[in-house]
Amino acid sequence: MCSPFVAEVWAILDGILILLNKSYKRIIIITDNLEVAQILTNMDLEDSGITLLRRTLHILHSEGEWRIKHIPRNQNLVADRLAKL
Repeated sequence: MCSPFVAEVWAILDGILILLNKSYKRIIIITDNLEVAQILTNMDLEDSGITLLRRTLHILHSEGEWRIKHIPRNQNLVADRLAKL
């Protein structure tokens, strides 16, 4: 059990690790969680007390070319329906 914020960061980290394992280096990450998108694009959060955030940020800043975009939930109906399953 965890918050939606932590679940979203876990999902992003898992996706990043899968993509790195498949040798992808240029990725656009799209999330409907504005808070997650803002935190992961902020370079000054390496000192965050949340280990999961620190690990994700470290990988984002050291591996490949990553872009994080926010998309409102109402514009991402497929992901919204999957999340409700």
